[in-house]
Amino acid sequence: MNYLFVHDYHTLKDLTFPIGVFGFLKIPTTEGNNFLLSLLFYSAIKLFFLYRFIRFSQSNGRSNFLSVFIAMIAAIFLKIDFLIVAICALQGLILIDRKRWIDLVLMVAIAYIGLTIKSSIGIISFSVVATACLYFIYRYRSVKKSVLLIAVTVVVIAILGSLIYGSTQRAFIIFYEAFKMSSDYSAATLHPDNDWNALSICILSILISPFLFRSNRYNTAFIILLPALFLMWKHAMSRQEFGHALFFFQFLFIFWAFMICYSKVRVSSILFLAFISIFFFRSNLKQMDSWSKEKIEITKGPNSFVKSVLDYSSYVAFYDSISKSKIQKLELDDEVLKLIGNRSIDIFPWQLAYIPANNLNWRVRQNLQGGGYSKWLDQISANSFSYESGPDFVLLNLSKDKYEGYFGAIDNIHLFHYSPLSAFEILKNYEVIYSSEYFLLMEKRKIASYSEEYTSSDKKEVQWNEWVKVMEDEGQIVKIYGDVKLNAIGKVKQFLYKSDQYFIELMMENGSILEFRIDPSELKRGLWLNPFDRFPQDDRFQEEIKMLRFTTMNSFGKNDRVSIQFKKYAIIDSDFLFSAKDGNSKVQKEYLNNFEEGTYLGKLNRSRTDIAFEGNGAQQLDPKDYSYTFRIELDTLFDRYDSSMSHLFLETEVRTFGSTDRVNLVIAVKNSRSEFWKPVKSHKRANGQWNYLYNTKILDRNDYRFGVLEIYVLNNGQNELIIDNLKLRISDVEFKNNR
Repeated sequence: MNYLFVHDYHTLKDLTFPIGVFGFLKIPTTEGNNFLLSLLFYSAIKLFFLYRFIRFSQSNGRSNFLSVFIAMIAAIFLKIDFLIVAICALQGLILIDRKRWIDLVLMVAIAYIGLTIKSSIGIISFSVVATACLYFIYRYRSVKKSVLLIAVTVVVIAILGSLIYGSTQRAFIIFYEAFKMSSDYSAATLHPDNDWNALSICILSILISPFLFRSNRYNTAFIILLPALFLMWKHAMSRQEFGHALFFFQFLFIFWAFMICYSKVRVSSILFLAFISIFFFRSNLKQMDSWSKEKIEITKGPNSFVKSVLDYSSYVAFYDSISKSKIQKLELDDEVLKLIGNRSIDIFPWQLAYIPANNLNWRVRQNLQGGGYSKWLDQISANSFSYESGPDFVLLNLSKDKYEGYFGAIDNIHLFHYSPLSAFEILKNYEVIYSSEYFLLMEKRKIASYSEEYTSSDKKEVQWNEWVKVMEDEGQIVKIYGDVKLNAIGKVKQFLYKSDQYFIELMMENGSILEFRIDPSELKRGLWLNPFDRFPQDDRFQEEIKMLRFTTMNSFGKNDRVSIQFKKYAIIDSDFLFSAKDGNSKVQKEYLNNFEEGTYLGKLNRSRTDIAFEGNGAQQLDPKDYSYTFRIELDTLFDRYDSSMSHLFLETEVRTFGSTDRVNLVIAVKNSRSEFWKPVKSHKRANGQWNYLYNTKILDRNDYRFGVLEIYVLNNGQNELIIDNLKLRISDVEFKNNR
């Protein structure tokens, strides 16, 4: 967004993306004058908030010290998101009290600026605007004032939109786009282990406050801020990693600050409830994994803000060096640049830094990056890769999944499941002309790789956890379409909280099972199954998916069956990306411990003969216990095989029974110059059934010539666990530099 604001504003203003045309004000880089403009804007709204909030608090009878103290704390530590929402709330309450139209103009204007920065800021800000306007109409019950209020709001939006976008129509279209982008956001979920006792106390302390205080002014502020508080809750809890969850935590301070400064209720009473809600929500933050990334921070506190103002040149130079060092890693080889030349190119799904790093001729697609959680966004993206309007090249940037495959995406979703409509268009209209470990360079085909016509299986319903045989491909492409139905409870839960997590488990020809997360909306659009190539750069055998099943962390709130249908598409071009390859990779060695009688279990573990996945034996792991361990000296491992072998591919799997909470299947190397510990963590599953864990790792001879390889199961949970059939398979693999 920073790059487009400086170099191609005409294209930027027509994009459909959560970050808006002024997104650089929130996430600035040193491109052009973006950082300076961001600093000036942030300073301006801080000063405006300070002045207005202090006057606002004083006019409501609060002491000068309390007013200044709250305003200063908020201005120092709050980010742009919260300052914009806070200013909207401030202006809304002033409008209700004083009935001045200038306050309405300021409220609508700052909310619209928030919408042009980021859709989530705009939606939350306009929830405050809408609530304040409705309350104003209800309170004064004047047709003339109501009409004037609506007219002023529309006019302000039209004027600002025309100035920013050059179009009155576009000024209002961005509202539709913002709501469409946010409508499926609940599916973009993470599910840490929430402390629901703490969260319940937090929520209850907020909701009971109007009934405890019985103050008209308190109730007014509560009503104005409640929709924004709920939307912050949804935004934080839907995408529930630490960074997003912190949004709600910080917004609680704004919420209670307004309750204190607008109402006449005793400060100590409000502070008591504020402390309870903040304390118990903070305790729940401990359940989440911390998440951070290196970025410019002018909102992190007084030190950062002072440095950026008083030592601006050094501050900009420091972050400019960071930007340059990051994009330098994405510089392409001369061979690749020669292939591309000055022809048009786009990047899929999101590593757009390749563009400035190589000064490429970028064909910008309307939604900029992948938006797989939304069918609407996915379709916009797919249209940009059609044969008629697509760029000459697509650079498909690759990320490893947890099984060392190269088509990984965010949250353990397969890349071609994340944005299935876009993926189908790319695979149909483009062919690979160069491959590396980090990307595939694809050029537009002369003819489509596969036909849009298909044959389909009958629709049928399957239960959760039920294995289903995949439709025979017969040399064609097989996709699966399905529908997950929620009952009334599930719909209420999704509205108030978020969607559950869903997974697809794929059983390969060799019996290994790959688990990927899916979104029900992606399943409706169709998930790619066969041919299924995980390793486009090397010679590993391309296996087919033979069976699959759908699982979920919690079947509560949804129907017990999933409706599915397979569809098969004819391949037209024999040089299709996933065309079958025999591969030269061979299994060199296999290990199995089935824990039958006489099998070594290890010093800490107990055998079980009353339960087993196969045979008559299994191993019990107590809480905080680990299993029998395969231990192999790496020097003997590599010396055992052909000296020309450069890489080994390790695959390990195990069956588990019982609580799967915090269970890890671990591959580790010790006593080596390149030590590692790679766990694959199980997801929560219902007790009473056998589950499966699978982990992989590639070992480079140069890095792992010496050391000790260990394979084992670690039970970090609070309950005992039964395991069976611990396996290790070792194959050789050779990488190709390019096609």
